[in-house]
Amino acid sequence: MISFRPRSESELRQNLARKGFSGETITLVMDKLRLSGLVDDSAFARYWTENRAAFRQKGQRLVQAELRNKGVALEVAQEATAILDDTESAYLAGLKKARLLRKYDYSEFSRKLGEFLRRRGYDYDAIRPSIKRLWQEISQE
Repeated sequence: MISFRPRSESELRQNLARKGFSGETITLVMDKLRLSGLVDDSAFARYWTENRAAFRQKGQRLVQAELRNKGVALEVAQEATAILDDTESAYLAGLKKARLLRKYDYSEFSRKLGEFLRRRGYDYDAIRPSIKRLWQEISQE
């Protein structure tokens, strides 16, 4: 399981429990994995955040929620996602969508793109400048 991508400790524990291992065995395995450096929630959270930033732009809030769902502690998730720049990430996430919305007037463009970016986990402070910037670029094409 850890050969494909890094995993959180919680993910590994759940997987081992599903496979029928006892709690004592799981604890022993997790201790060994932690000591050998194969399981590290901080490293996993950094990996997940960098992956989201590079391939599937999502807002800091949504990435934190994903990490929390993977069993990462809130403080670790917040520390890992602190590197994300929501305004730039929202712009990058909206690029392709903005091109599809170029046929609309500004109010419809703004509404549709805003909803798209909100679903991606961005807040209003990141969405507003991204919409304006994308509208200007689309208008100039």
